[in-house]
Amino acid sequence: MLDELSEHGFAWRDVARMMGVTVPALQKWRRGEGMAADNRAKLARIAGLIEMLESRFVSEPASWLEMQVEPGVALTPLDLIVAGRDDLVLELATESDTAAREAIYSEYNAHWRSEYVDAAFESFAAADGMMSIRPRR
Repeated sequence: MLDELSEHGFAWRDVARMMGVTVPALQKWRRGEGMAADNRAKLARIAGLIEMLESRFVSEPASWLEMQVEPGVALTPLDLIVAGRDDLVLELATESDTAAREAIYSEYNAHWRSEYVDAAFESFAAADGMMSIRPRR
């Protein structure tokens, strides 16, 4: 299952994050060392979710899971998997309506717009008095 996730293009840091383990633990398991039953179950859940996404909804799940839900908001579908909300990930994959997608994010975290602000940018008052955004210096 680890090899399958790698073939899908997942970085080991993302697989480790989804499972709640360290990258060295993944490396150990890839070398054939033992894996606890609960970790095997987590891995099977993730592999099944990825297979479902790819076969029914999303052509490149690894890339799709890393995409920000909205520009300037550092929340991704991968964050939902880490939180154990596979149900919301599947809903996102099938929903194209913006309002419905925002409702899904709000079900995950009602304050997603303010708590997941992308720190790479900042708001500022431009010369015309309008609020604008620019890269942080």
